[in-house]
Amino acid sequence: MVSASFGLAVLLSLLNIRSIAKHLRNLLFANTFIAIIIFMALATYPDKKEALTVSASIFMKSNSILLFTLSLILTTKTSELLMALRDMGFPSKLSEVLLLTFRYIGTSQREMELALRAAKARGFRRETSLRCYRTYGYIFANSLIKGYYRSQRVYQSMLCRGYDPFRDKKSFRVREK
Repeated sequence: MVSASFGLAVLLSLLNIRSIAKHLRNLLFANTFIAIIIFMALATYPDKKEALTVSASIFMKSNSILLFTLSLILTTKTSELLMALRDMGFPSKLSEVLLLTFRYIGTSQREMELALRAAKARGFRRETSLRCYRTYGYIFANSLIKGYYRSQRVYQSMLCRGYDPFRDKKSFRVREK
């Protein structure tokens, strides 16, 4: 049964050939931890045959779970996953906060890169000095203030489009660009 589920997980993973490199990277990271557990099982079991059986079972079960999860979750858009969480009973307000957070992570990253590029154009260099840390603080504070003002504009825009923060969001949808 374990080998059948492992084979099915490998087959499902191979069908999603676009992200096979991503699967292998994630599996390598997880399998280093699993290798430690297997080594401990081999070291602590008195019967080596039983230790090998348990180790193989641990390896196949954990990798089949990982492959199924990676194949099913990595192929789904994050916005669809968050809406599916809400549809399964996850609190509506929390799912909206996560959706908006996911939406604006890239925007915040671009703002920080732009601010650092502007600072470098003015002669800023990374070093361990009070002036450098103060500059980083100014850049971070500036990005927080810009983010606050952006959130106010987005909220006003959402209100203009009929957003009601106190209504239950059973039909909340995200349009793809």
